Amino acid sequence: MFLDSNTLLPSRPSSAMTYPDPIWTIRLLGTLKLESRFSTISHFRTRKTASLLAYLALNPQNAHSRTKLIDLLWPDSHPSDGRNSLRVSLNALRSQLEPKADLKGKVLLALGDRLQLNSQFCTTDVDRFQQHLRDADRTAQQQKKIFHWQEALKQYGGDLLPSDTSIWVEQEAGRLRDLHLATLCRLGQALLGEGKNDLALSYAGQAVQLDPLCETCHLLLMQVYVKLNRPARAIQQYQQLKQIWALEFQCLPSSALRHWVTRVLNINPDV
Repeated sequence: MFLDSNTLLPSRPSSAMTYPDPIWTIRLLGTLKLESRFSTISHFRTRKTASLLAYLALNPQNAHSRTKLIDLLWPDSHPSDGRNSLRVSLNALRSQLEPKADLKGKVLLALGDRLQLNSQFCTTDVDRFQQHLRDADRTAQQQKKIFHWQEALKQYGGDLLPSDTSIWVEQEAGRLRDLHLATLCRLGQALLGEGKNDLALSYAGQAVQLDPLCETCHLLLMQVYVKLNRPARAIQQYQQLKQIWALEFQCLPSSALRHWVTRVLNINPDV
């Protein structure tokens, strides 16, 4: 999805940098926003300007060819029109990302044909979301896993750029949505194992709401209801899943789930 190219960033922070920590948090999940101690910005010159910011922010480690950016964002434009559109969008972003004199040329980097966001000045909710997931995978301690999964979910404010129907946005949004769903399930299962059934119920319910076709999500929710001594509600949840699958797939849920229903809920899953 993203372009492989040379980096423009130095290998370590320059001593000349005025701001040692990221000054911009770029919110890409849900409504696109720029947040800093200077201001919060949610309006951009055009939708394509917002898309340009998002594309650079999602892949800050690479420098991007202007030609490739034009092909991505203005594919139907004449080359000269595309170059002009990119130039206008870049100028608009510079005025927002570099509002002070000592920031000029430091946040949105340009070297010849290539453009890159300086990750020393910018961070994103997508990066924080994924970093917490990586941290959860690295630790063997269940409590730390739970902490990082919860922190990851706090970063997920909604689907990636929901109003942008570009193919590259929809592909990346789908990948992040899958990670979000998996995190809800993993967290719900972990909390269930810790006996925190009410919290597990909340996350399992969110998972089912996010993907009503997901058998794993429904099973987790049924398991929580069993732990809460609410077998009738678990049976109702199974019947709901069975109806959804009959409508969408014209088949019953998996044999493994039906076996679980027979064994745990003591009902005929096919009726």
